[in-house]
Amino acid sequence: FDLMKNEVVLYVGRIVKYKGLDYLVDSAPKIIEKHPNVKFVIAGPVSYYSTNIPTPYYRALKNKIESEKLSEYFIFTGAVNDEDLIGLYSACDLFVLPSLSEGFGIVLVEAMSCGKPVIGSKIDGIIDVINDGEDGYLVSPAQPEEIASKINHLLERPDERRIMGINAKKHAEEMFDWNILAPCIM
Repeated sequence: FDLMKNEVVLYVGRIVKYKGLDYLVDSAPKIIEKHPNVKFVIAGPVSYYSTNIPTPYYRALKNKIESEKLSEYFIFTGAVNDEDLIGLYSACDLFVLPSLSEGFGIVLVEAMSCGKPVIGSKIDGIIDVINDGEDGYLVSPAQPEEIASKINHLLERPDERRIMGINAKKHAEEMFDWNILAPCIM
């Protein structure tokens, strides 16, 4: 697919149940209805570490996508190196992290540092990163309707996406720069 001709919603992380990807899949039909050229890019390992054996959750997710006839909208990249990851962050229109549990959403900071608005679940580890309405949106966990609503909202408003992306980059630089954080932990 051509990143320039499609609206790209990016997820980066492991393909495991607590990351809430099934809720992103459940939100997809409402997004596709309004944005038929959308692509959901899922970047992360699909198999157990150091093996080529796909995890049961990945297989279940792929089966769900296929049974709901959404395969043409979802792209699984597998694990990606840092250079390709920066390219994905830079090429996406927005980033989504629909997790049910998160220690700290470092992928949110990475997307923000590339100037992208972010959508994440209203849970510990994410609420400390996103300034709701300024650099992204917080959504209730396990709520596909809210995920779809916020993704549609941002895809329909390129100017708001751009402004939120600028705010996100500034927020990431000011709050999560190691030069700022390192003196605090020494």
